[in-house]
Amino acid sequence: MNRFHTDFTRWIWTSAQAKEVWEPRIREIVRVWGLVENHAVVRGVRSAALVFPTVEELPEATRRAAAHGLLLLPLSLEGAGAVTYSATASPYAAGQPGKYRAVLVRPEAAGAALEAWGRSNEESIGMLLGYPACCSRFYIKTWVQGQRVDTTAAMVEEIGDTAGPIEANILLRWLGVRLVPHLPCSFSCSETVEFGKRLSTLWSEVPGGTQALAWAQEMLSWPVQWTALHGIAEIQTPILTICSRTDWTPSKAIVAKQGTGYPEEGAQGLRFPYRIVKDKLTKAPSFQRSVTPVWELNGFSSPIAMDAAHAALLAVLPAEPGSFLDLGCGNGRLLERAQKMGWRVEGIESDPVRAGAGQLPIRRGDLFNTELWDNHYDVVAVMPGRLIEADPKQAAEFLDVLRRRARHVLVYAYGDWLERFGGLGPLSAEAGLGAGDIVLYRRGDGVEAALLTFGGSHDSN
Repeated sequence: MNRFHTDFTRWIWTSAQAKEVWEPRIREIVRVWGLVENHAVVRGVRSAALVFPTVEELPEATRRAAAHGLLLLPLSLEGAGAVTYSATASPYAAGQPGKYRAVLVRPEAAGAALEAWGRSNEESIGMLLGYPACCSRFYIKTWVQGQRVDTTAAMVEEIGDTAGPIEANILLRWLGVRLVPHLPCSFSCSETVEFGKRLSTLWSEVPGGTQALAWAQEMLSWPVQWTALHGIAEIQTPILTICSRTDWTPSKAIVAKQGTGYPEEGAQGLRFPYRIVKDKLTKAPSFQRSVTPVWELNGFSSPIAMDAAHAALLAVLPAEPGSFLDLGCGNGRLLERAQKMGWRVEGIESDPVRAGAGQLPIRRGDLFNTELWDNHYDVVAVMPGRLIEADPKQAAEFLDVLRRRARHVLVYAYGDWLERFGGLGPLSAEAGLGAGDIVLYRRGDGVEAALLTFGGSHDSN
């Protein structure tokens, strides 16, 4: 199984305040950008635009196009998939939500559009969509011929620099925040910048566009760092971290873009892209360890290390929150963060001090005592090393219940366990969890986490 074949995009906010302020703003940017892309065809800035109406929306979208003297030509029917950005199309399955890949086109260009898409002529398609010729050639080289699904690294391979205007910055495209509809050939492509500036003049002509443009321009001026390892991309910004699919790399690749602004709600940190904390003494890990009880840190060396490790675990949770059981949950810090994301949480912990430390539904007991489980769960979190340490019969009985009562299993490990077994994969296999299909995988500094499914074996009876 190719674990990274299916697109996925998840993000974690750096704070509740950042989410409260910027989540509605991002939704508004995405809404307005969709209108701007289409309005550019109405105004003749480009001959065509790709649109993705759902099956139900197609008739109304066709009527709106005709009202502006345009044509809407369906090209293919796809699965509903992502609503902001996707590297590959999802196949349509009968009976499931679907959307059309369609081209909104000026009548005089309709014939050329049908011929270009019929022949998969990428240069002609790019010309119709208004893309710079240099960027179309770049797309053909990297995406079509090179079979890449992420052009971020390729943008700096020839020029070796990320400096450039915000119009050519597409590092927030996974959120739907961008000023051009294409993949630029570099962060300083002059033709992309010119195209972006022409499109920016149109934002004020659609409802809510002026404010949305200001927010988009602000976000694209922030510092951001893109890293890639083993097919997983992590895009760190001052307000959130995005995790998504990228091309497989054997070693870590990094693309860092310096910013000219920083949000009020942005996080402080110890390294780029975060604003460096000024009070180095009180923020230092050694100081944090000196004032924080060890039990409160759930075995981690510092709050920073704990939060970083938990971020890896939270990043592989399904996008739709449900019921979540954490086995060996400590004092519930991970559950606390999952609850803020909308999950219905429960925990089991054997340590009486930790189990009674918070206000969350944490039951004191042995994690292998499945009688403590209240029901079936969408996600059950367990560290595979606990199964290796257990009596083989006890572990086997536990695994049987786990497969029947958990829709997904979140497996994770830190430090020594990963070194002993050479990674989470071998560790999970040794624990009897190797038969599960990996849905999502995340690796951080000294931590690995993966979301497993056992082929739909979840028993809902």
